[in-house]
Amino acid sequence: MIEPLALASFRHARRAAAALVLFVPWWLSGCGQNQPLATVPVKENAAQQYRYAVEYRTQRHLDLIVDKKKLASEREVIRQTFQKVYENFPDERTFTPLAKLEVIEMDGGLDNQRVAVSTRQVHRTIGELKKLAGDYPEYVFIQAKCLFQQGQLHKRLGEFPEAQKCFKEVVDKYSRNPERTIAALAKEAAFYYNKTYVNQK
Repeated sequence: MIEPLALASFRHARRAAAALVLFVPWWLSGCGQNQPLATVPVKENAAQQYRYAVEYRTQRHLDLIVDKKKLASEREVIRQTFQKVYENFPDERTFTPLAKLEVIEMDGGLDNQRVAVSTRQVHRTIGELKKLAGDYPEYVFIQAKCLFQQGQLHKRLGEFPEAQKCFKEVVDKYSRNPERTIAALAKEAAFYYNKTYVNQK
């Protein structure tokens, strides 16, 4: 019995699709097209999702990885684990902002000195830090860290007056903050403020 044309076409298309799935990775491999995909379990809340990402990053021991391709691959998977926090919990306002900050810092190469980042990407990251701070005006740590990291990026670009302005603002606003983490950030900003001043001489 002759198969109906529609059924035959469907079976042919299904076989072709299966062959394509097997074939595409072969000719795309090594062409920069394939990005590693993270298998990230969905947690009950943003806090658990964020802690999972932090623990996963700790377990990868990025500082021990010598091969640049492997480092890039591992960083991409880590980036995706943090990205899942705000994808799964977009309205949460404690750990979701922290996850966004982690991703922005990775995109700007702020998490690893061995990562080369283009000037365009550095400028883009500065803009993303400003936006993040604007999205969470009530979150003091996010405000302080975004400002501090803007200073670091301006310093990387050789824009020392802009870097000093950022570091000084962190010192002026947060040096007396009762929270240790924020006060420590202000102390570090004071160090970079002085160091940047020396570099300008």
